[in-house]
Amino acid sequence: MRRFHAEYSTREQCYEIGIEVPTGRFYLSIPVGTGMIDYDEYYYLSENEHRHFMNNTDAATAFADECRKHGHDDRLIMKPGSNRGAPIWPIRANRGSLNEKHADAHKHDPPPPSADHAFPSEAQNETSRPTEGGNRMAFEDRPYDANASSVSIVRTAPKSKRPQTTDAILLAIGLAAGVIVYLMGIGWGLLVVLVILGLGVLHFISLARAKTAAGEPLITVSASGIQSKGFSLPWDRVVAMEFVFTKAQYLPNAPTKTKATDRAVNSLVVTSTDRDDNGRPLQYGTTLLGNNYTDNFNELRAAAQRYCPRIQFRTEIGSADYALRADQVERSMEELAKSGKITIRNGSGRSTGASLDTDGFTNERSTIRWADTSSVIAYTYVHTTQTSFGDATRRKQRLAILQTKQDASGNHIPFRFGFLGFDYIDYGSDWSPSIEELAVLIDRIAPHVRFIDQRTGS
Repeated sequence: MRRFHAEYSTREQCYEIGIEVPTGRFYLSIPVGTGMIDYDEYYYLSENEHRHFMNNTDAATAFADECRKHGHDDRLIMKPGSNRGAPIWPIRANRGSLNEKHADAHKHDPPPPSADHAFPSEAQNETSRPTEGGNRMAFEDRPYDANASSVSIVRTAPKSKRPQTTDAILLAIGLAAGVIVYLMGIGWGLLVVLVILGLGVLHFISLARAKTAAGEPLITVSASGIQSKGFSLPWDRVVAMEFVFTKAQYLPNAPTKTKATDRAVNSLVVTSTDRDDNGRPLQYGTTLLGNNYTDNFNELRAAAQRYCPRIQFRTEIGSADYALRADQVERSMEELAKSGKITIRNGSGRSTGASLDTDGFTNERSTIRWADTSSVIAYTYVHTTQTSFGDATRRKQRLAILQTKQDASGNHIPFRFGFLGFDYIDYGSDWSPSIEELAVLIDRIAPHVRFIDQRTGS
């Protein structure tokens, strides 16, 4: 049973109104993001506010805007951790000043409950996922507009000339030193001069290319779909899209794969209707390198919603996204009924030491109960090493299981498997059941546990 039941949501104004099921209290939630994940913050509402906001969207929008400015942090049902996300604002031509129409609805209400009433068993920074209706924020039906103009994120000129000036000064100093050495009659002075001249020519060629590349479209959303240098997808093959900021770069010649990077980079990830052999949707990505590109991300999202009203804005994949054969899951459920557990086996049919049953998940004789579990997260461990033959990238599928226990900062503590205390388990690509099947099984056995698929690459 889900804790928060939505009664009304609007993607246009980025908020949701509903009921907290265990307590019957009312809430308004807004989306926030850390750069790595998006999740929701939930704010307590009185009965009068709930009734007023359900009948007055302007008042609800004003209250949501005040929450985004941290004006009602005393109403937070779940206190955020140290890595609190930044509010995601709705796409508006002019945000303007806050509307105060909601004030009359709650000026005589009793104070909200204290933080002691918050449920520590819930995730503080929960990863967003679509509700039963599809999107976390419901989309309004909009007519398809074939005449609307396309929107692009384009290359811009470097925002600072300081690196160029520094390089030019260093080249000039090196060239002067090389000329002096040459005039002194030292034999290798001419070689130094030629090398520095060559570097200077290459430097100015790169500057010329950067200047001519300004205005080059990197990502385009148009009536025909989403286009980038790495891929082109029509709208009938697009399910969701969103930007992520992480230490992984999508390969231009293999847009479904990534390699590790030293610094976090911005990428657009598009979830498609294409599927791999396990029934998982393929995700295509394109990475925006450097910082010389336009930041009109909201404009791009708005255009995508205009052309494809059903589109969702997320990168995570859930069990509802998989296309599995019914017999794949039923075989495991039959095994559970007969033996009391589902044994996870490798490609040779041998037990991996991991299993799950109606009570919990076991690995290396360590068991975490479903009752103590918050989320199960599937992710890709990407490690790239440089060799004389080029970059070598290794990818491993991993599972992390978060328990409901929290540390002093309010962050959930990962469950530690086995005597080595790993926070994760490596999950082989040939293991059975597959991760996709495992997600559906957990949905059946422990529906309160969130299964979040954040794997990258294929």
